[in-house]
Amino acid sequence: WLGINYQIQYINKTLSGENGTINVVVLLNNPPYSYKDKSGEMTGGEINFIYDFARDYGYQINLITANSQDEEIEFLKNKSADIAAGYFIIRNDKRDEINFSNVWHKGTVATLVKYENLPESAQLGPFYENAKEFDGEDLGILKDSSLEDLTKSNFPNSKYTYYDGTYQIFQALLMEEIEGFLMDEPNAEYFKIVYPERITYFPEDFQENQYAFGFQKTDEGTILLDKFNQFLSNTNLKEIYDKWNVDDTIKLTIDKSLNT
Repeated sequence: WLGINYQIQYINKTLSGENGTINVVVLLNNPPYSYKDKSGEMTGGEINFIYDFARDYGYQINLITANSQDEEIEFLKNKSADIAAGYFIIRNDKRDEINFSNVWHKGTVATLVKYENLPESAQLGPFYENAKEFDGEDLGILKDSSLEDLTKSNFPNSKYTYYDGTYQIFQALLMEEIEGFLMDEPNAEYFKIVYPERITYFPEDFQENQYAFGFQKTDEGTILLDKFNQFLSNTNLKEIYDKWNVDDTIKLTIDKSLNT
């Protein structure tokens, strides 16, 4: 499992790799957990965690990008990747195909909306008291998102526009192309922290998601998973979460993305 031949996209040269290389498939555009920084390098809370694990266990990391969680699962099933990351949701319907690590995050789904009653807004409109009030408004949906069905079932009277990534959908919100969209709460909380004057969010009990890392359902994958869970259990997750949610360099990266 450490000898897979696959095109290297991102590799951290500070890792020893004395025990081999682990291929990690990851979804981009999930700040602050997995995204590209201003120089184009992969970074984020989850990426940092993966590197720390590799450093402690003597691995090198080869990062591969995917477009959806289903695509990541295929990478694990065909042994093109050893670990799947990037805000990976635990899905019970996939437990026969892959393994999941211990839970990394828990979060309800939140509705992210802009403040329309501030002077910065080009429009002056209603201030929403709760998420249900903007059923019928223009909403955004991330392509290949697990939240598509949830959005349509809770806002049946809305018009929907699809976006390729978190940056794009957030930019559309700030540019007032849409009124809001559903996002997993930890991500929404991050945007609230770095843009408190522009957006708000309503944590709703639409559903609770649990986030983990995905692994191959093989003997080798199980060995790697056991090591990973050991490392996970000895890690201060709150410290990582707090660091990556308030880091000003992340906000600058988002700003740059929104301006291009």
